[in-house]
Amino acid sequence: MFLLQLVQPMRFERSDKSRLSQFLVQRSLTNIELASFLRWYVAVELHDPAYAKRFYCTYEMLEENMIKLGMGAFDGGDGFKLWQSLVRQTELTAQPCSITRDVRNVPGGTQKKIEKLWHLLSGLLSELTYFEEVIHSRRH
Repeated sequence: MFLLQLVQPMRFERSDKSRLSQFLVQRSLTNIELASFLRWYVAVELHDPAYAKRFYCTYEMLEENMIKLGMGAFDGGDGFKLWQSLVRQTELTAQPCSITRDVRNVPGGTQKKIEKLWHLLSGLLSELTYFEEVIHSRRH
């Protein structure tokens, strides 16, 4: 897959809503796996202040178009739910980093750290142990 190599040149396009970004968004609307990767690559580029506005336009275009798909998108899924699922990926990947940092900062030995970990996983972060839906990709 050459998606990353197509996302990076968007930095040098003449407009924020370039033909390349439109092409990538349209292609990603036919394949949830492609949509997921595109969302991740664009989200990473949002952290670069020089290009954030440009990539935000693409991110927004992807979001709007996925939500418009409605029911029947990506082999029967709901476009809005699928977008929410992609956004949740970011939230879920941030939480283990937070847990690691919290457990590392607990004073004391291993047992104290284990107790803190269990406390975190059984409390506010218990959602890490439950996933409402799985995004299925088509494999040919």
